[in-house]
Amino acid sequence: MKVQQQRREKETYSAEVQDAFEYAMQYACGGSSSAELVQALKWLIIADAQGHRKAAIYKIDIARELSLSEIVKAQREARLWIAKQM
Repeated sequence: MKVQQQRREKETYSAEVQDAFEYAMQYACGGSSSAELVQALKWLIIADAQGHRKAAIYKIDIARELSLSEIVKAQREARLWIAKQM
């Protein structure tokens, strides 16, 4: 019982973190173009930076579908977004 409670607590995120993860999933599910996958990766990077555990795993999967230049673009956009929030 205690282990289940700990798992639930670890998977509780702020609304902002959860929103970033959900944006990523929306882009990933509609990911018929590399531009959508770049946006998915951007939001996964943002969610991961804020501690979302699943985002850390999913961003690896999405990155495998992208070129190096697309990954760099997603990283750049994520850093800019994070910097604007500070």
